[in-house]
Amino acid sequence: MRPLRRPPLRRPRRSAPPIKIGFIASITGPGASLGIPERNVAQMVQEQLKAQGGIEGPDGVRHEVQILIFDDESKTDTAATVARRLIEQEGVVVLVAGTLSGPSLAMVPIATEAKVPMISMASARSIIEDPETKKMREWIFKPVPENLHSAQMQADYLKAVGVTKVCHLYENTAYGKDTFASAQAIFPQAGIEIVYGDAFERTATEFPQVEKVKASGCQAVVIGSIPPASALVNVAVRDALPEVRIVHGHGSCSPDLIKNAGAAAEGTVMPCGKILVADQLPDTDPVKQLNLDFVKAYQDFTKGEPISTLRTWRACATSQAPTGSST
Repeated sequence: MRPLRRPPLRRPRRSAPPIKIGFIASITGPGASLGIPERNVAQMVQEQLKAQGGIEGPDGVRHEVQILIFDDESKTDTAATVARRLIEQEGVVVLVAGTLSGPSLAMVPIATEAKVPMISMASARSIIEDPETKKMREWIFKPVPENLHSAQMQADYLKAVGVTKVCHLYENTAYGKDTFASAQAIFPQAGIEIVYGDAFERTATEFPQVEKVKASGCQAVVIGSIPPASALVNVAVRDALPEVRIVHGHGSCSPDLIKNAGAAAEGTVMPCGKILVADQLPDTDPVKQLNLDFVKAYQDFTKGEPISTLRTWRACATSQAPTGSST
């Protein structure tokens, strides 16, 4: 008589809880020209992760990845509220959060207190460095170039074309103020004097500051703003001073500038990422293929929407590693 064999014991299947990523962008409000494309990328990445069946975690188990997308409405208070909800109620393991510098700064203390890594898509250095202590903030990172980088490129250009006196018009936001502070720090080193600087509201449609620009005798006007405000200022300056040079920061590296400024945008210059000219880069450039692949994926996903330097949090990371402190 043959002994009965017990069936092999089946090891219980380990549950694999989803990995949650909190994504907060300015999908509405003044920052929407940047926030909507950023949202598009988050949706695109979510589809890619779903198609590949999630990712394998350090536990050796494959996990679904959920990107929880929220709109901060370009407002600091909304950004703070949403960040707290994502951390405390949704249990996200990381925040990719902050189209604009102001909302990003509002989320910094929340992420820091909770010890949740936060990757901002904005550019002000104060996001990652305490302006008073000059210490790098723990838990906070950003992949995009800083306004100091932008100011250096502007100064190099202005010096090359013989400009020694400039005016600086900037939006009255954390981003705009940082562009002005960066110019004040960098321009004098290149022998460039800021003879007039003034702020305007991001929602403004009229710019009385241009009259003082005319009276200042500056050879170029530097604009620290994002579309659509930067386009409106561009038009006002060009109408009043047809021959003056106009230089933008990297916040205006978007088709929205051309769309909103029209002919007034002709001849303006600005420091932008390589992704805008990816097809023109030499084959030896280390980020050429990466950028080309991203542009194709983005345009396939959006059915042909044009690309720009600040349209994607993922694209920005292709040309520069995140700047911030390690934990």
